[in-house]
Amino acid sequence: MSELPLAVQREKISLPLRDILPETLQRARDLLATKTEDRWTREEIYARELVLLHEMKPEEPAVEAEIQSMRVGPMGLVAVPAEYFCQYGLDIKGTSPFEHTCVVELANGCVGYVPTLRAFVGGGYEPETARSSKLCPEAGHQISMTATRLLHSLQD
Repeated sequence: MSELPLAVQREKISLPLRDILPETLQRARDLLATKTEDRWTREEIYARELVLLHEMKPEEPAVEAEIQSMRVGPMGLVAVPAEYFCQYGLDIKGTSPFEHTCVVELANGCVGYVPTLRAFVGGGYEPETARSSKLCPEAGHQISMTATRLLHSLQD
């Protein structure tokens, strides 16, 4: 039986939270103050999310995330604690030193959605500021660069 090289690297990184501008927060509060119907509109839901996110904002304007890279023979594995957009996984695979690389999301926790910069421009529910999507737009790149660096450190 032949042996496969095994190795693991991990690193905890600090991912900055998005800033909520005071005028944006005030518009959200004003909208909620005039709400009269039981039914919630999309705009009201995200206004409520902004207010709740602001109320739970920690003293440190960042969250900690553990990124792991593993090697099993010719295969690399990356574990990220996020709903990580597919493009980031493809970027990691494209720069991996291993023949095969798999990116596993929602590993070791969940910091929420991590959209690409393009998704922030294009819109949608994932980049909308909410408790489920609160990281700065550069967070995805920061995770990707950390994972790739850790993968490269696992080479022979």
